Amino acid sequence: MAPMGHTDPFRLLLLASIVVTSSCASGGSSLNSGSARLAGDLRAAVDQVVTAGSGCDLRFVDSRRDEAGRAAILVLLDGASSPRPENALVTVRLESDAQGVTVAWEAHPLAEYGMRPPDLRVGGDGPGCSSCTSAARLDGGVRYSRGLAMGNVARATRCLREALGAPAAP
Repeated sequence: MAPMGHTDPFRLLLLASIVVTSSCASGGSSLNSGSARLAGDLRAAVDQVVTAGSGCDLRFVDSRRDEAGRAAILVLLDGASSPRPENALVTVRLESDAQGVTVAWEAHPLAEYGMRPPDLRVGGDGPGCSSCTSAARLDGGVRYSRGLAMGNVARATRCLREALGAPAAP
């Protein structure tokens, strides 16, 4: 049994998991996602998201729109000029209706995609991300910092939320 003033790593991990689990169960916000409601049509919302992403150092990498022109998906990449496994890749989904456009985004480290953004144009050429492709070809092991990756994801998500004027997460 550990002395009173000493906490072993297992107990700290257990306590941390209880705190995280309870915040998730109580509807706490996620550091890697968010949503906003924008006025106007889909085209204006896409332009607004791309502009907001640019202000957050997120480069537009790819997009796809449905045939009816009521929904779109955008892919934005943090650090696109020199991608690393820790860079944030943000997928943004936009859906329009009579009241405006609902925008929802989710960010993950580029490493979760094998160092390449997902191909939204399956069977097509698409613009792609040539620097991401070259980074994926690295030989040998690649150093990866999960803490840095999660920090980049949280920063990209927060910046996009603020740039789009979405309310802060509770």
